[in-house]
Amino acid sequence: MKNIIWAASLLLLFTPGVHFGQSTPVADSSDRGSFAMFINGAFNMHRADFRALPSIPNCCPRFESGSGGGLAFGLGYEQPIDDRWRWTLRAGLFTRGGLLTTTEREVLGIDGERVEGTIEHVIDASLTSFGLEPLALYRLTPALSAVGGANVALLTGRDYEQREELLQPATRGVFENGRRRRNEFAGEIPEAGSLHMALVLGLRYELPLDAAATLFLQPELMYEHGLTPLVKGLNWSVSSLRGGVSVSYRPSPSPEPAVVAPPPPPPPPPPPPPPAPAEPEPLPLLTASISGASLGLRGELLDTAYLRVETIETTVGQPLLPFVFFEQNSAVIPERYRRLLRDETHSFDEDSLYAESTLQRYHHLLNVIGARLRARPAANITISGYNANIDQERNNRTLSMSRAEAVREYLWDVWNIDVTRMKVRAGNLPPVSSNVSDPDGVAENRRVEIASDDFAILEPLLLQEVDRNVTLPRLHFEPDVQAEAELDNWRLEVRYNDVLVASRQGQGAVPATLLTEVNNDSLLLHAEGPFLYQLEVHDRADQSLTTDAQALPLEKSITRTQIFEQGVETSLERYSLVVFPYNSALLNRSNLAMIRYVRDRISPRSTIIARGYSDRLGEAAYNETLSFERAEAVAKAMGIDGITVQGIGESVLLYDNTFPEGRLYSRTVVLFVKSPIE
Repeated sequence: MKNIIWAASLLLLFTPGVHFGQSTPVADSSDRGSFAMFINGAFNMHRADFRALPSIPNCCPRFESGSGGGLAFGLGYEQPIDDRWRWTLRAGLFTRGGLLTTTEREVLGIDGERVEGTIEHVIDASLTSFGLEPLALYRLTPALSAVGGANVALLTGRDYEQREELLQPATRGVFENGRRRRNEFAGEIPEAGSLHMALVLGLRYELPLDAAATLFLQPELMYEHGLTPLVKGLNWSVSSLRGGVSVSYRPSPSPEPAVVAPPPPPPPPPPPPPPAPAEPEPLPLLTASISGASLGLRGELLDTAYLRVETIETTVGQPLLPFVFFEQNSAVIPERYRRLLRDETHSFDEDSLYAESTLQRYHHLLNVIGARLRARPAANITISGYNANIDQERNNRTLSMSRAEAVREYLWDVWNIDVTRMKVRAGNLPPVSSNVSDPDGVAENRRVEIASDDFAILEPLLLQEVDRNVTLPRLHFEPDVQAEAELDNWRLEVRYNDVLVASRQGQGAVPATLLTEVNNDSLLLHAEGPFLYQLEVHDRADQSLTTDAQALPLEKSITRTQIFEQGVETSLERYSLVVFPYNSALLNRSNLAMIRYVRDRISPRSTIIARGYSDRLGEAAYNETLSFERAEAVAKAMGIDGITVQGIGESVLLYDNTFPEGRLYSRTVVLFVKSPIE
């Protein structure tokens, strides 16, 4: 507030200087546009209410405010509207950086003693933007104007530096990293917004610098109130108090040339008499009509179009892959993993994942585990971080620990899971590692593994998938067109709810019969009204004719859970057993649990296929043998005769092998179980 009062007083000091300094009359310039250059110094005021930047560890209780200096400069153009109002458009560069600090007092354990300590949390933000300022000016006096408008700018610089520092005791104590500073990060602010918008209010005074009123010095004071958050999902915005000057130039108007009145024109000649109207030639005959029907299954003509929808419900079993994979030399959870806001966790339900693909379900891994931990307060987990143990990651247990802590931070901050229930560990290569000589294997070793003392936390997903088979109508039309002039072109259109669902067109005469199929099954799944069809013809005499829209009723039949094998209604269930370790056909605890579940659901008349797959690592022939061994191991564990065993290998990659999770989910055996419905 002291800065606002000081800047306003400084601006008003210019007022008497204008009245006493203008000894020479100044020309009026209020009706001319002007070009301007401005420069402002700024005092930036940050408002905040957050604990940490996205994906950046920080133990801060909460950042609430900050400040810093800044600069604004650029060019503009101004144009009068009337004797009171003017508008101006500015383009410039604005810096809105600031230092956010907060301290917390905490009782620390140092050398076996309990000591009251002070920890300072700092975020030093460097923000640069380029944007526009559309402003309106209202003259309060001939020289003083009130200013209002907006600032809309693109954030082109979004850097930050972060640290936590132990201030007290001044000479004793360190953090767990052995230093008096921790959580030091720098770089571009994660998930920073790209657009900054602010409300601008202020005052401007105008000092003419020449008698011709072409050059002006304009001291100004502006307050810019930030409206948009600097980071998506965080309560952090910045306002600025700006003071400075602009120099504007208003060109003198060019003298208008003298107007010489032209001589009066001669009187026009009288108009000629109008010609006698010619007799119009009769137009050639053009008539058109059309009738429509639909084709039945045996080709018969029907007065109603039938839409048949068959829905098939399939039970799918998918084990939960308890690994989170990281990019090289990074401890940031990749963007492909689905992260929720804290308020969204209460509406999360793993049963809703039935509509997702296998990998999309896996990318909800941390949310599934968070929901299960919340539902089972006695369960605990162990989070183990690992690295690839080559190049920059060699023996880098600190990186492994940071990866484990990133997973724990998400479960604690978003799902509110008590940190005492989550033990973190760090190592180099995982206990069961992939091939370190293959780039795909190296990527698989950069991971976090999650284990639990309660099997229910990591038990497989059991979901119901619904597939739809849609049989769309086939339509039959018989046009009747009479044209004395030859037809040039024609077009048949069939619409539902004003959406085009079928069409035919051509040149010359219209065929005696037109057949077409309806598309857009997603629209017709909810259809209830009729189809409307029209025929449009155009002849060589440039005549056009469109028939009236006629209706063809639509009937829809829906069949649910209808799977027939040799005339017997059956149910279909599909279970995927993962993960097999790299280059292994050994069954783990999750696989055996799924096998027991499937075995309990099988009737003596069930037909079972155990189909093994592999990822793209290794030779194709070896992978085919390995996939057969995996399928054979599952068939033996089932303990049921007559199971068909197949080894597909890498000839069919079930999932995208670009990512580690796609390769691990491909190391699987899929059980297909068909059972007759009693």
